[in-house]
Amino acid sequence: MSQIIKPLLLSTAIWLVLISIPAGAAEVLLAWDPVRNNNLEGYGIYFSTNGEPESFYGYVAKNELANPDYPSLSLYGFDPGTSYCFSVSAYDKWGNEGPKSKPACGQVGSQ
Repeated sequence: MSQIIKPLLLSTAIWLVLISIPAGAAEVLLAWDPVRNNNLEGYGIYFSTNGEPESFYGYVAKNELANPDYPSLSLYGFDPGTSYCFSVSAYDKWGNEGPKSKPACGQVGSQ
């Protein structure tokens, strides 16, 4: 079962699609509004669960995205039945990272 969460944000929107995978781990498809800036190098991905402090998932360079005009990324290794929150930041070619988006949250389904 897939679920799309589209929170209301002031500056950028982030969408979350939670997908259960039969092998026990779950895939999360994360999509967000692109940052329109000539100096944009890429994005930082963060997640948290059950009110815990945020953890860093990783960076993705703009040129690693399938379509930088509609950025999205599949994330793996999440536990079915667990609630997660995700946020995204942007960083420039000098390594300066901007503020994180408001989180998009949802529960990973189970099959």
